[in-house]
Amino acid sequence: MRLTELDPRWIGFGSYQSVPEFQGKRWHIGISFNCPHCIDQRIAVFFSNAIDDGVAWAFSSWDILKEIQKRNLWQRTGESFEDLSLLPSIDASACGHWHGYITNGEIK
Repeated sequence: MRLTELDPRWIGFGSYQSVPEFQGKRWHIGISFNCPHCIDQRIAVFFSNAIDDGVAWAFSSWDILKEIQKRNLWQRTGESFEDLSLLPSIDASACGHWHGYITNGEIK
């Protein structure tokens, strides 16, 4: 199964897109997608290395960013849903959901 089949969405700060100098730029701090196991629930993960077009500095003092950085973070490679890889594994099994990997856009 491919990540693109699970309705993936970027997690970012939506309000930054309304600031003229940030329009058209990316700052993706994570993704959410439908659980491959049940499809009904969404799983969200945050990146230790955001996909950034040079706007992260504008948000470095945000309290919400500080809270996110205290949580589990995944190392990301790739910049699209088609080529995204995350480490370590994503484990939502404690609440009855999927445990596995995303490697080059494939759910394993």
